[in-house]
Amino acid sequence: MMVAPELFMTLSSVARTLAGALAAPTIQAVALRELNKNPS
Repeated sequence: MMVAPELFMTLSSVARTLAGALAAPTIQAVALRELNKNPS
């Protein structure tokens, strides 16, 4: 079964958006923890 390129592009775009939405809070939490560990 062939998958339409448009469908594949949409799915990969949605997956990337979801990954970004999940990763952002984690990166933010890690960054905050590092900042708190090393006050400037």
